[in-house]
Amino acid sequence: MVRISQKAFDRAAEFISLNARPLERARFDYHFASGSISDVLTQLRAFQNNGGGFGHGIEPDLRMPLSSPFATTLAFQVFRDLDVPGNHAAVVEGIKYFERTYDHSIGGWDPVGPRGNGFPRAVWWNYEPIDGRLGPLKQSNPGAEIVGCLHRYSGQIDHAFLQQAIVGVMEAFTALPDDMDFHALLCFMRLAEMAPGPIAEKLFGRAAPRCPAVHL
Repeated sequence: MVRISQKAFDRAAEFISLNARPLERARFDYHFASGSISDVLTQLRAFQNNGGGFGHGIEPDLRMPLSSPFATTLAFQVFRDLDVPGNHAAVVEGIKYFERTYDHSIGGWDPVGPRGNGFPRAVWWNYEPIDGRLGPLKQSNPGAEIVGCLHRYSGQIDHAFLQQAIVGVMEAFTALPDDMDFHALLCFMRLAEMAPGPIAEKLFGRAAPRCPAVHL
């Protein structure tokens, strides 16, 4: 495990205190000071819209206030980090958002959609129209991670829908090359960490060599 000196830690803590957003400050305080889970969730809720999805620049490179499936995965990373239970209102609403935004015509989730072009963003968030079904890369990111969230909170969703979604992302996993895009790989690793044994074993068997720090 990599360790840093107390001096380096103190400098990092000072930087976060002076420059980070309230959400990141609350997360830091929870892990390293006396902050609470409720403090983090209060700050996280500021990014959640009435429809259950998340936006408002939770992804700093995309300042769209509207919800998107990709932005909502970032909120679920926080839920997972805090081990927030599935009956928490913010989780329930987020899972419903994922169900509602699954696009059967493309076989998955459009990460952001064309509305993102109307807001300040990094160039890699420029919208590219989807022609027909999602290709393996777009199916994977953020679809694989979303399916992982659905597995983690499976008590909140229709299992027939979950099975349909997992088939799509596993087909994408098979179609991608071994040197797949790193962001797609991360989505599959997160799915593997949240999915049942057989799915996890298949994913880890192929992806773990590229992420040696991750293991069953």
